[in-house]
Amino acid sequence: MLGVPGAVPVAAALALVAAVLDAAFGLCLGCELYLLGARLRHARA
Repeated sequence: MLGVPGAVPVAAALALVAAVLDAAFGLCLGCELYLLGARLRHARA
């Protein structure tokens, strides 16, 4: 287990990748994950 000191650089790297994708391609990962969750919730109901 890495704990908090190991999780911070990983979280920062993921945030950097998400920011680059949004800036370069207009792809919002948070938006896409929200839509995926909404589709999954609707499919289960």
